[in-house]
Amino acid sequence: MKIFIKVAIIPIILTLFAFHPLNNDPQSFLERGVEQFNNENYLEAISSFTMAVSIQDDLGSAYYHRGLAKSQLGKKMGYYNPNFCLDFIAAIDNEYYDAIEAAYTLGRNEAVRIDHINSPNEEIYNIDMSNQGVASISQQYHQYPHLIALNLSHNNISELENITGNNSYLLSLDIGHNELRHIPSSIQNCTYLYDLNLSHNNIKSLPDQITTLSHLAYLNLRGNRLHSLPKNIQQLKSLKVLDLSLNQFKKLPKDISQLKGLDVLVLSGNPISKSDIKKLKLELHDTQIIFDM
Repeated sequence: MKIFIKVAIIPIILTLFAFHPLNNDPQSFLERGVEQFNNENYLEAISSFTMAVSIQDDLGSAYYHRGLAKSQLGKKMGYYNPNFCLDFIAAIDNEYYDAIEAAYTLGRNEAVRIDHINSPNEEIYNIDMSNQGVASISQQYHQYPHLIALNLSHNNISELENITGNNSYLLSLDIGHNELRHIPSSIQNCTYLYDLNLSHNNIKSLPDQITTLSHLAYLNLRGNRLHSLPKNIQQLKSLKVLDLSLNQFKKLPKDISQLKGLDVLVLSGNPISKSDIKKLKLELHDTQIIFDM
């Protein structure tokens, strides 16, 4: 009789388990994972987020939080494995754009030189080729589709065309201190670019397409030959820091006053009148404007 009761009760338990809200509700797994993450139970949180995306594979917030949990678990255990970047990339793919800043902040801690990479099949997220006498951008970078950061500063590069090929997740591009004269319109293909350093080149103008980079937060144009900005500059709503110092600006477009999220605007070394600077400070009263008056 006891055996019969045990056998009979097993399918009932399994049926109840099957209809438990956590079993088929990705949001419940997500919420439980966030709670576990906040309690620093990172391994359990990763399991919960994994269950969430196994049920709903386009749940960007679950990928994002799983990436955070993997990063924190590594830190807690004393190792750094940047593969959590794949979770941030999956979150970006599913339009959870908080992952852009997270990948930029957490995914750039470990950089390699391209000639030190052991295998083209290796997952590479951050390449540093600064001060290497590089004269052109190699097609090799296109072998790493999950590349999020590339430092090519202090070289002899004069063309930027190849950079926009297969690196659609590029978040940070440093090409300062080179010999660039123009920026191609194909820069718009770097859809998620967050930090762009073009300082100390010979750039005279920027393509209008640069204003389509809606996630761009840091734009460094210091030390070029610019005298105007592209049309629709106000579309760069995510800009936090804009460095225009040491250029040839006499006036700035009126639309720049619409960049209300701008934290810092650097204008030193431009022939802009004091009256225009004062007016700009009134229009962008929450922005720190640096100018050598």
